[in-house]
Amino acid sequence: MSAGKAPGKDGIPTEVYKALNGKALQAFHIVLTSIWEKEDMPPELRDASIVALYKNKGSRAACDNYRGISLLSTAGKILVHVILNRLLSSVSEQNLPESQCGFQPDRSTIDMVFTVRQMQEKCLEQNLSLYIVFIDLTKAFDTVNRDTLWVILSKLGCPAKFVKLIQLFHVNMTAEVLFGGETSNRFNISNGVKQGCVLALVLFNLFFTQVLRHAVMDLDLGIYIKYRLDGSLFGLRRLTAKTKTPPVTTGVPCPMCHKLCASAFGLQSHMRVHRR
Repeated sequence: MSAGKAPGKDGIPTEVYKALNGKALQAFHIVLTSIWEKEDMPPELRDASIVALYKNKGSRAACDNYRGISLLSTAGKILVHVILNRLLSSVSEQNLPESQCGFQPDRSTIDMVFTVRQMQEKCLEQNLSLYIVFIDLTKAFDTVNRDTLWVILSKLGCPAKFVKLIQLFHVNMTAEVLFGGETSNRFNISNGVKQGCVLALVLFNLFFTQVLRHAVMDLDLGIYIKYRLDGSLFGLRRLTAKTKTPPVTTGVPCPMCHKLCASAFGLQSHMRVHRR
């Protein structure tokens, strides 16, 4: 785990846990082992404190102009990393398509950008029109249906113990908002994957991959690419960044299945590439 990260409400940073040794380390190991075996999550390791940061645009009176940053217990993060490493080896690697480069180790959005550029180039060479549609999911992590997620994890072969531990980090979770030196009352978070948690990235990938497969299982339409992107798709900085993955030119179509995932389409744009 990286040092210098803001701790949760307990105020214990990563550096303290890295410095543990002897009896202190043994005691911490006993606590984590007990949670693992008894499947009983202390609220302190599960709950979050949310800091509202102004986006530097728009009215400060509008909630939409603030970004919420979830501060989580460092002890909880350590246990999550243990679960994540085992989840990646047992489930994620076998169930994510090669076309999925978002939140994947040693993969990059750059690979997908390169693929799009190659598609443009080849279509121009063959004097073919290429239509490209860009879709951004609004509040994607917040709209994951948890009950559906648990079913998906089980069907993908995730051990029951892992499913239960992941549930413990989500079920009955509460949060509070820290703003202007004041703290709000705690409120329940009953939907979505856990914001600020490294598990959220993998869980969303697994969930949305199954949504897409369910939605297009009988279709065979074109070439589709999935990635996570902030900013300009065709910026020079992205195209010159290092990558470890060869280009991928096949994928899974990407319409939305509203029944399983309630995400609304946010930013949408389209592009037609052709010779003049």
